Amino acid sequence: MKQEIKEIKEKLENNDKPDRNPPPTSKTEVKLRYVGEADNEEVAFNNFFGKQNREDLRLFYISRNHPQIKELMSQGKLQLDRAFIARYGKVDHISPNNLMHTFNENNQELEIREA
Repeated sequence: MKQEIKEIKEKLENNDKPDRNPPPTSKTEVKLRYVGEADNEEVAFNNFFGKQNREDLRLFYISRNHPQIKELMSQGKLQLDRAFIARYGKVDHISPNNLMHTFNENNQELEIREA
């Protein structure tokens, strides 16, 4: 009986531990720098952290009405040159040269947080 209780307790404890191997995600994660307001509708970020390879350089335009941008703005965290981490799956628009990525306010796959 004690052995059975011990086994059940161990199983319960193991279920509470976070998964050490989370499932793979299709989201891309990138470190960005806030570079300012692009216009009245968007804010701009880039990933120009000393990158030498032009093919890796990107500009990210995110709607000012995106919930996470609104939250960062209300907290006063959108400051020039401040670093952020963005995770995204779907991009709403990519320029033909692949330099500019645009995200609208309804893009629920975009996550952005302070680095």
